[in-house]
Amino acid sequence: MRLLIFPLLVLIGWQHFEYDKAISLLEQAILIDSNYFTAYRNKLSFQIVLKDYNQALKTAIKISQLRPSNPDYYVTIGLLYEIQGDSVSSKKQFIEAEKQYDKMLDTITLSNKNYNMLLMDKAINLIYLGEQQKGNDILKQLYNDQKESSLKEMLASYINKSKGEIIKMLMTPETTTVEALPNNLRNSH
Repeated sequence: MRLLIFPLLVLIGWQHFEYDKAISLLEQAILIDSNYFTAYRNKLSFQIVLKDYNQALKTAIKISQLRPSNPDYYVTIGLLYEIQGDSVSSKKQFIEAEKQYDKMLDTITLSNKNYNMLLMDKAINLIYLGEQQKGNDILKQLYNDQKESSLKEMLASYINKSKGEIIKMLMTPETTTVEALPNNLRNSH
């Protein structure tokens, strides 16, 4: 029953942009079930929107412990370290994400509907790692192969952008909404 009540309460908080209230409700859910993944994921989304990066980092670390094979959370941790000026710690996270992306991409077929999204995420992570050319080559190939205009537009927004430009694009006040968050955070709503 609690799994039905808390998402409803969070949704109410979300619709009225009462992020702090939603976070409080999510923390109550986490007290009941310390492995309640969706609660952590939503909490992280709200903390990022509120620019509470210190708390978001703690939440992201917990999520990566719950889902250690998901590269998106290593990228999120890396971005949070980067935002806080810790490029050494961020690079370690981006390296771990790279390993996890490679493992995932090696285990799914090209026809899998998630393959291109994973490849795009890997390309952006390569840019975060300083491998701008390699990341852009992947993004350009995905762009050229893409038929859907909205996905083409999304890919185009990342092509030829530096790590700093991508982070700024994701974290500026005009774009820090759920729609602008990294894929792993955006999908939780």
